Amino acid sequence: MREYGVIKIPTSLVSHIICLFAAVALVAIASIYFTPVITPFGNLVDLQLSQEWYSSISAIVVNVCLMTILTAAISTIANKYSLTILLSLFPTLFFLLLQCCNPNILLSFNIGILGAISFLISTYYLFENYGKKRVEKIVYGITLILCVSAILWDKIIFFIPLFWIGLAQLNMLTFKSGAASILAIATSTFILWATSYLGWGNFNFADFGEGLKSVIMLNDYKYIDNNIIYDIVYVMAILIVIMVYNLTNIYADSHEKISIKRYILFLNSALITTTLLMVINPLSIATYMPIFNSVSALLVAHYFNSIKSKAKLRFLYAIILTYITIYIVWIL
Repeated sequence: MREYGVIKIPTSLVSHIICLFAAVALVAIASIYFTPVITPFGNLVDLQLSQEWYSSISAIVVNVCLMTILTAAISTIANKYSLTILLSLFPTLFFLLLQCCNPNILLSFNIGILGAISFLISTYYLFENYGKKRVEKIVYGITLILCVSAILWDKIIFFIPLFWIGLAQLNMLTFKSGAASILAIATSTFILWATSYLGWGNFNFADFGEGLKSVIMLNDYKYIDNNIIYDIVYVMAILIVIMVYNLTNIYADSHEKISIKRYILFLNSALITTTLLMVINPLSIATYMPIFNSVSALLVAHYFNSIKSKAKLRFLYAIILTYITIYIVWIL
């Protein structure tokens, strides 16, 4: 379909439903041919779940339900902050493509999805308060959300500095907002210590600290296997797309609002941060995938917001074909 030289991608409700059915089919096929690798993750509390549960039907159902919540968050951010036009469903469709073409993060409970939900909620409120003068309360709240999320997934701690960078990129970083973020960290630390000291919470601070130390010391490189290599190939494909997007935008005469440019700048920073964490912590690469896929979906949807050439349309089809191919190789 063409309108003023723009090739429109079908993003109607019907196409969305078709893609959802395709996603279900990918899940069903993968469940027959593929045995997922359970990715270990660190947390402050013992969830008391058996190893078998993580790849059970109930775990997959929980995973899919959380993924549905994540698609809603992605769509809300993309449409409310004008990253796409005409209430496009394309960001959620692209997210489903990325998630469903990776059997490892689809067929087992992935704690990173909870981290991604916390991340997107924090991103939503960060964008919501762009241009406001008094942001101390929301900065306190964002940091607190991320700190509380660390109870279930310790790696979310590494994203707190990213939001400090985001505050600077959106001209929201002041002495007061920085102090509010530090206060939120101190508050959550004190509450966790107090509840543990009083016997109200059974927090494993030793394992939590050892998990973070292991990431910093690059201990994962002793245990890399073929599954990690598959994950790396999966990540590289979308990173190439993002690189093309950023290189073309450097020389493009963009007429976008300053706010949108700043949102995209933060999302690029988020993708770089997530990629770096994957590099230094490859054994947990699958738990970073939901955040990586969410940010990638928003950036790629913005890139393909309008397609004015057949070359760009072919590029889109090549991406889809690449991930379908990766999926087929993975399950076989």
